[in-house]
Amino acid sequence: MFQDIKARKIGDILTITVSEISKASKSSMTDTSREKTMNGNFKFNGLTAGNKTILNPVEFGGYEGTFGSGFTGAGSTSKSDSMTAYMTATVVDILPNGNLLIRGSRWTKVNNEMQQIVLEGVVRPNDISRNNAVLSQNIADAKIFFEGKGPLTQQQKPGWLLQLFDLVSPF
Repeated sequence: MFQDIKARKIGDILTITVSEISKASKSSMTDTSREKTMNGNFKFNGLTAGNKTILNPVEFGGYEGTFGSGFTGAGSTSKSDSMTAYMTATVVDILPNGNLLIRGSRWTKVNNEMQQIVLEGVVRPNDISRNNAVLSQNIADAKIFFEGKGPLTQQQKPGWLLQLFDLVSPF
């Protein structure tokens, strides 16, 4: 008559509140340069051709060279994701330490677009609330996938010819 509704055995169901937010950013800057300058003069005293006198000093102009190289690079990456959903998962195994291995999926269809959320992970019984719910942040080894199938998802992918070109393109 009075029984705890918390999931505790294989086949029990619990409610998961999926609330995931992730943010990452990275920035880098590179600036290198190298410069080399060489100068010199060359003189030759000796024979000249034609009607010139022998042993008349002949002077060649000096030579000069400048070499340089440089590189400047910059890059930045920023990413932000969030997901909020409610779903149920089933206890599929009980680990030797008493933790529960859970797995669940949820399909929704909106405007011919199928969306699936798949969740797997390990839950401590102490993290299950009185109303048999767990926050996704309390799931260890959590694997949460959000996948779509349908016309919108198909249009967001490049065509097979472009994918082939990207595969063989060296640039």
